[in-house]
Amino acid sequence: MTDSLSILVIEDSHSDFRLIERHLRVEGVNALCVRIDTIDELQHALETGHWDIILSDYSVPKLSFENNLALICSRLPNTPVILVSGSIGEEKAFELLRLGVWDFLLKDNLKRLVPSLHRCLREANDRMARKLAEEELTKQQRLLSAVVTGSTDAIFVKDLNGIYLLANQAASTFVGKPLTDIIGHDDAFIFPEDIAAQITAIDKSIMNSGQIQTHEESLTTLSNESMTFHVTKGPMMDHNGQVSGIFGIAHNITARKKRELALMESEARFSTVFYENPLAIAISHYPSGKFIDVNEAFLQLFGYTRDEVIEHTSFELNSWLYPEEKKQLFSSLNEHKQIKNYELMFKKKSGETGSLLISAELIDIGGQQCVLRMLSDITEKKKSERVIDFLSHHDALTGLPNRLLVRDRAEQAMVSAKRKGQKVAFLFMDLDNFKSVNDSLGHASGDILLDAVSHRLLNIIRGSDTVSRFGGDEFLIILSQITPDDSISVVCTKILDEIVKPVNVDGHSLFITSSIGVTVYPDDGTDFDTLLRKADSAMYSAKEAKGNTYRFFDSQMNSYAMEQIELRNGLRLALEHNEFVLHYQPQIELASGAVIGAEALIRWQHPKWGLLPPGKFIAIAEESGLIVPIGEWALREACRQAIVWQEMGLSDLVVAVNLSAIQFQRGNLEETVISALSESGLEPQYLELELTESILIGDTEKVLQTVQRLKALGIKLSLDDFGTGYSSLSYLKRFAVDKVKIDQSFIREMDKNSSDTSIVRAVIQMSKSLGLRTIAEGVEEEHLVKYLRLYHCDEAQGYYYSKPIPSEDFIHWALSH
Repeated sequence: MTDSLSILVIEDSHSDFRLIERHLRVEGVNALCVRIDTIDELQHALETGHWDIILSDYSVPKLSFENNLALICSRLPNTPVILVSGSIGEEKAFELLRLGVWDFLLKDNLKRLVPSLHRCLREANDRMARKLAEEELTKQQRLLSAVVTGSTDAIFVKDLNGIYLLANQAASTFVGKPLTDIIGHDDAFIFPEDIAAQITAIDKSIMNSGQIQTHEESLTTLSNESMTFHVTKGPMMDHNGQVSGIFGIAHNITARKKRELALMESEARFSTVFYENPLAIAISHYPSGKFIDVNEAFLQLFGYTRDEVIEHTSFELNSWLYPEEKKQLFSSLNEHKQIKNYELMFKKKSGETGSLLISAELIDIGGQQCVLRMLSDITEKKKSERVIDFLSHHDALTGLPNRLLVRDRAEQAMVSAKRKGQKVAFLFMDLDNFKSVNDSLGHASGDILLDAVSHRLLNIIRGSDTVSRFGGDEFLIILSQITPDDSISVVCTKILDEIVKPVNVDGHSLFITSSIGVTVYPDDGTDFDTLLRKADSAMYSAKEAKGNTYRFFDSQMNSYAMEQIELRNGLRLALEHNEFVLHYQPQIELASGAVIGAEALIRWQHPKWGLLPPGKFIAIAEESGLIVPIGEWALREACRQAIVWQEMGLSDLVVAVNLSAIQFQRGNLEETVISALSESGLEPQYLELELTESILIGDTEKVLQTVQRLKALGIKLSLDDFGTGYSSLSYLKRFAVDKVKIDQSFIREMDKNSSDTSIVRAVIQMSKSLGLRTIAEGVEEEHLVKYLRLYHCDEAQGYYYSKPIPSEDFIHWALSH
């Protein structure tokens, strides 16, 4: 049982109640149990509570079990009642089961309690399902009776011998006989001999074939009136699948038949033209829209039979692809009495769509206003026009926009960007050494490679961007709606990484690189030709750098891009070359002034630029996924260093290590932490993992499970930069962190900004109410320490005490303090 059960326990013994609770908990039953022992409590519980099950002792001093049972059964008839008592005798137990008890258990044998709960809950669900099914059946029967009784069509049922078992009032009206002369009799009793024989033959054919049939039947009533019916008949099947009779529905189409005959007689000459015309022609009643007649060309065009069309509207046939076009069409027809060569979309019975050219006019037939429509299928013509239009704007090989279309989209993007204060990037890309592919493997292989490249580019860009094949092996990518937060360099890097992946062509794995030139509107130009020319120039600059790279036309932006590329490439080798180091910033207990821990902060000893802070490379490491192995190294190194400190006399220091959200998503974080502790010999209580809010707001349940397992190891957890993002009490409660780090943005101006002061005090008070410690970051001046002590903050770190320093310097600093 995964859901929590609500269990009402009628029991005067508190110890027996606890025994039941304990047994359920041991057996893994998640339940909320409530004990009562008076009649007032029972009545209140039955009126206000929802109970999945009720457990009751037989002998409760203030209650009568039989009265309790009667009250429960009247209020909650579908709630299981299980008697949990001492021995009351077999006869008494049977009597109580007859009165409504679902099961009987002995208190000294609770092993049957959980199986009994399962069985009773299943039985309760079965009872409810049966009740709902019975109610639904009754409802369906009432609905069916209402339909049969109220139908204006004749509805009837016969047995295998042709005896009428059921007929509605409409059948009585059509035949001209009371229902007493129909039900219980056969067709020979009701109709003339020839008509009865015809009906009987049709019925036998349907019962023999087992198929539903639709046909027309004519009969003469007792008043000598000739009537025609559209009849649908089908076999009735018994529970063994055998034919047990026949059902039928007859719709009176006498009036329609008369109208058709009159129309055909009065318009014989017109009918010849109508039916033999290659154009689809239809006549419908106005304004109801019901079809009076259609020709064969109409039926072939739409795919319907005549019976499916006549007396139905185009809406009923679902032939309007865009129903709003019907409103426009008939509005114009009503105003001008005719329309000519109106184009619209239509749908066939098969669901296939196409284009029509329609002309229509209002005409009078037999005093009725009708619409004469002449329809011409122009689907193929429209397809040809669309193909011509597509080919004039798209590349035939890749289907990408060509020069003409990409110019139009780029100009639209620039107009939008100017209005919104945004930018547009032009990425002009050329494949490196593509000519060698054509020369060595042929143009067919080159075409396959170009098509593969186009698909990869489409998978990289956003829906608002455009990829165009500009000619040969050149592509132009338009990145629209660029804001300061967008990184053009990231897109270029993704393109380079994606293009370099091998393409399988006729069993050959082809590797190819690309060169990209970048210009930005409006920085590098304000018209398409200028930006394209400069992007082309930047692309050749990338070519001169041996390809597989990109260049910005703007020198400053290009310098930054090159720096990002160099950092990204260098990161891949930094771990192998042991270029990362950890610096440690002391963490001080404010009450005593003692050094109680250190935060491990990574630095990159770059061979060219020297010692780089994390702000220079962490974002690149996260974007590339390299943060996972870098984070693992930092964790192992910090644990190793903590053991060194302990051996030198710093036995109580806790080392804090920052975690990235990427480590939760891609790495085996739990295994890495366990391995780092095992390899170093560090006890878990001396390791603190700092979580950011970005970790917690991701896959919350998965993260929660990981955090709980880490917590179970004995590791300390802290929430970093609290208050700067999506801070929530629910994070602190659910993830059970030990410490809250107050961000330095609130600490530095705390003495000058009352809002910052209020936030700091609120975080401290809130944390203390939850039993959490607090640590202030960015403490740089002595008077801030006094404020933090006054507000009862537990810990602090910052330049006032020490900047982050190498491990050797930290040892000396800590020992001296």
